[in-house]
Amino acid sequence: NNRLSLTLKRAKDVFVFGCITGLRYSDLIRLTKNDLEKRNDRVYLHIRSQKTGTHVNMLLPKYAVEIIERYKDWRKTNTLLPFFWLQNFNTHIQKIGEIAGWTELHLAWEFKRGEMKTMYKDPKRKKLYRFCDLLTSHTMRRTAITVMMQLKVNEEIVRRISGHRPQSTTFYRYVRY
Repeated sequence: NNRLSLTLKRAKDVFVFGCITGLRYSDLIRLTKNDLEKRNDRVYLHIRSQKTGTHVNMLLPKYAVEIIERYKDWRKTNTLLPFFWLQNFNTHIQKIGEIAGWTELHLAWEFKRGEMKTMYKDPKRKKLYRFCDLLTSHTMRRTAITVMMQLKVNEEIVRRISGHRPQSTTFYRYVRY
């Protein structure tokens, strides 16, 4: 953590918060104090997804609240977390992954027209991506959904939190063990 600049530390906090909540980046960056509710010694997040309109209510673990608390004094706006343009955020978390040493080569894939296609950093040479190069804001949602499923959280609840409808066929693309 000492090797990270202030900007990268802030990006890391946003990334970790996203891995906890599973929110889309567009919802994450517009969170405000009004989305929080304190009951007893617990903090709950209440948000309506911008993309799907679904309501998400979740108890935040202590370390998520600590991330929010870190930014309460420097905020110029009502938002809970530091703001980054999406492209810059992805660049920052890829840099963090590189600093962390997550540079092993990985096969990447994407879904096109219902088929899984292999992606290469250099298709002519079939050069693989480094793991850090594959980190994006979407990684936060995949991480959150996968962890919840590994912890045996009811799939219906995970779908509700992630904004996937019961009949959604894309949901399982997010689960990566």
